[in-house]
Amino acid sequence: MNNENFCPDCGVKPGEFHAIGCDIERCPACGGQALSCACSNEKRNEYPWLPWTGEWSGVSECREFGWYAKLVEGQGWVTCDKNDEGASEDLNRIYADAVWGAKRGRFVIKKK
Repeated sequence: MNNENFCPDCGVKPGEFHAIGCDIERCPACGGQALSCACSNEKRNEYPWLPWTGEWSGVSECREFGWYAKLVEGQGWVTCDKNDEGASEDLNRIYADAVWGAKRGRFVIKKK
């Protein structure tokens, strides 16, 4: 059985909701790790819970925004083009240049 798109913690398939206590599940209110964020249950329940999509939170937004990085020896992670060898979605940039849009259930670019 191919399980490459199953949640790496609780094992659900894309489109299914995470198991209770899953480390990967995102809080629908703040976008943080649901298991450890400070949001109250009342705040969390203002927004729909998010099913597992088959990839880490923020990956699709990085592709949409064109945010990629690669690991360069002696420099760490550096911004690059998506076609560069070793390029991957720049999840670090999500937390620097985007914010969680609870109404949309995804990251959005910060307004300047």
